[in-house]
Amino acid sequence: YTPQSNWGQSLEFNPEVQDMLGPQTSFAEVAEAMGSLIKAGKIRSWGMCNDNAYGLAASVYTSRALGVPPPCVLQNDYSLLNRRIEENGVSEASSPAMENTGFMAYNVLAGGVLTGKYLKEPAAIDSFQAGKKEAALRRFREPRGRMDENG
Repeated sequence: YTPQSNWGQSLEFNPEVQDMLGPQTSFAEVAEAMGSLIKAGKIRSWGMCNDNAYGLAASVYTSRALGVPPPCVLQNDYSLLNRRIEENGVSEASSPAMENTGFMAYNVLAGGVLTGKYLKEPAAIDSFQAGKKEAALRRFREPRGRMDENG
């Protein structure tokens, strides 16, 4: 098991890659370690990052079986460009009806791609902002509605 190990790759099993991964940490070992940290008062709760629905479910079930608080949050890459969690079952697995685990997105602006950081020429000024200063000042000078007068 490797979380999100097949990003854009073949889903075919490759034993050479499996051997390169080295020893794996079991779900029970992680849950026991987190449980001991919670018991010692060093952490309040724990979460997971870059995992999939299988990893989330296995961690929750193993934690419950060991009497340890399950993970409270899953953090994954999510943006307008990367909506993989909508396809791989993470959103369903973390829902209140299933594991009731929170979801935290990272890289929501796709590393600057969605902000225009990598454009050769600067992006156009937002039409929402262009020329709005005078209109905003007019609203203050000429109020209307419940407060028809200044003061």
